[in-house]
Amino acid sequence: MAVNAVAVGMGDDVLRRVARRTEPIASVYIGLDPATRSEPELDLPLRWQAVIERLTHESADPATVARLTWHLVPATPSSVGLGLFASSGNLLLAVPLRGFTGPDMARFAAPAHLLPLLAFRQNHPAHVLAVTDRTGAEIVTSLDGGIVSHSVVVQGPDDEIERNAPGGWSQPRYQRRAEDSWRHNAARVATVAARALGASGATLLLVIGDVRAVQLLEDQLPLAVRRAVTIRHLPGGRSPDGSRPERDALIARAAREHSARETSLLLDRFAEESGPAGRAVQGAAATLAALATGQVATLLVTADQADDRLAWFGPGAAQVYGRPDEPAAAGVPIRPGRLADVAVRVALCTDATVRVLAPGMPAAPAEGLGALTRFG
Repeated sequence: MAVNAVAVGMGDDVLRRVARRTEPIASVYIGLDPATRSEPELDLPLRWQAVIERLTHESADPATVARLTWHLVPATPSSVGLGLFASSGNLLLAVPLRGFTGPDMARFAAPAHLLPLLAFRQNHPAHVLAVTDRTGAEIVTSLDGGIVSHSVVVQGPDDEIERNAPGGWSQPRYQRRAEDSWRHNAARVATVAARALGASGATLLLVIGDVRAVQLLEDQLPLAVRRAVTIRHLPGGRSPDGSRPERDALIARAAREHSARETSLLLDRFAEESGPAGRAVQGAAATLAALATGQVATLLVTADQADDRLAWFGPGAAQVYGRPDEPAAAGVPIRPGRLADVAVRVALCTDATVRVLAPGMPAAPAEGLGALTRFG
């Protein structure tokens, strides 16, 4: 793929720098794999021309369109899609989206349209993969968004010892030596895996290996790690067997299922906190009010591309208004934006987390917008 200098990373600090901007921003999402397109006969140049027409229709300046075009074209088919954000002829952020299958999307508006990127990141949560055997393991760390940040091969301190059956009085001694060796090696793997989980903030540990190696690894993990993370077993082993595509598909599925479970748990908590003394608010007016006072710990927002409701925002992190004539907005240079995008902007700029919900999801907050607050 002939794409120049794609920036890696979609952490909150990176997204916050884009969200904080108040000028119109071109937000583009495009897939490069023709196999995932509803109309695969349309090659990338034709699809990109449609994106340009959309941006131009929304009054994007020629310099910004040219900068995006320079970054993307020419390109060859790839499983990596792109999220591109540009303004005033400058590329603000270019994020690789591995396995992106969504429709091409383009907006030129303020604030930036970050919801699809947040949804993609949410469905590709940070995780650590340990492909282990009784001699060591390969530990692969993936950050939010499925970006592989680190891979290390861990070799245990003990040489491999086979637990065989030599017979006679020496058999128990050989068996004990083998078990001790495997346990020492598993302890080394567990130390590296725990360190990777802590450094990445991942709450999902995927483990591949034979039953005994996996058992020893889990036994050696610190109790605090076992309590804090979800451990999922995937089939396969450490020896190359040509099943990498199948393994990648299983990893992606496990990550999506973990994300769905986290969303379900969050909605359960939201329901529990929705009483009079609880910490949940819902509906556009109540949520914007909580955002304006910096109370929001977690924003829940439904990603409905047809939702064109507006809110107004100023240059400050928490300057958000449901109407342009609100007394608090007097004297503030405000501008309109899509309600969901404005809510996301304020959430990111006030250090709140964002949970994206699919349209029609049961137990979603009223009017597609809600929050868990920092205090009641």
